[in-house]
Amino acid sequence: MQLSLRISRGAILGLLAIWSATVFAQGYPDKIIKLVVPFPAAGGTDIVARTLAGSLTESLGQTVIVENRAGGNTVVGTQYVASAAADGYTLLFTSSSHTANPSLMKTLPYDTLKDFQPVCMAAFHPFVMLADPNAPFKTVRELITYAKTNPGKLNYASPGIGTSQHVAMEEFKRLAGIDMTHIIYKGSQDMATDLVTGRVSVMFNGISPTLSFVRSGKMRALAVDSMKRVALMPDVPTVDEAGVPGFTNTTWSGLLAPARTPKPVVDRLNAACNTALQSSDVTGRLTSMGLQPAGGPSAKFQEFLVQDMNRWAQLVKQSGAKIE
Repeated sequence: MQLSLRISRGAILGLLAIWSATVFAQGYPDKIIKLVVPFPAAGGTDIVARTLAGSLTESLGQTVIVENRAGGNTVVGTQYVASAAADGYTLLFTSSSHTANPSLMKTLPYDTLKDFQPVCMAAFHPFVMLADPNAPFKTVRELITYAKTNPGKLNYASPGIGTSQHVAMEEFKRLAGIDMTHIIYKGSQDMATDLVTGRVSVMFNGISPTLSFVRSGKMRALAVDSMKRVALMPDVPTVDEAGVPGFTNTTWSGLLAPARTPKPVVDRLNAACNTALQSSDVTGRLTSMGLQPAGGPSAKFQEFLVQDMNRWAQLVKQSGAKIE
């Protein structure tokens, strides 16, 4: 009898919870929604967030704003959202740093998977492998041959230990069986300057900020690091196609909510996000920046996050990259 009562009470509480979440979602949203970007304004992730914010505002019928909370290699903004109310009004718009940090950093004040509910994958952010146009190689295969026959002569630039560019190049070196000296820069602009002047041999960098250099002949595009070719550079092969089978470097941006956000709210946000990513306006703007629009169900995004965390764990172990 007591067991039956406990089961009945449990069933009633479960039904009440479902009913409460459904009622809440029916009135959602009724105030401003905040997308917290854990990077400074004007960066790649921030630009994608702002591109989506306008379309989300239209789909949801409520204002969606972007708030930058940079610091601690994205930890400051990410922790802020992890501690926020799980009501769908404070969301995290982040990048690959989210899945990389558990391997790159000793400790985190949140659990990357347990403290967040994935909502929607927004876009993939391919990098292009760039070379000094006067270098003695014009393709990835020629680069590999030159590096093997001239050990110690090549170097590569990155904006820091543990960045996507650094880890991607280390993985490229490993798969290609070559060695290149790592030179660290404070930012992409300094990297570009030294590549153009021949002080640096190669580097990975974003497509949009380097496209003009490639078109003017000041840099040579050897390959893109994505799984498929990029619309802005259709004639540039992937690294896999160019001679390093199996290479890919998946850099992404996406939307997450605090854990325990009601499923109907997550579903509403996911639908709005997918509507935005299927619109010609948003797709056109992202593509014009060299990005690849994503989208899809939240469950698929969850699976991707687990896979990407495992990928980063392997890459960091192989490269030895750590952020103190």
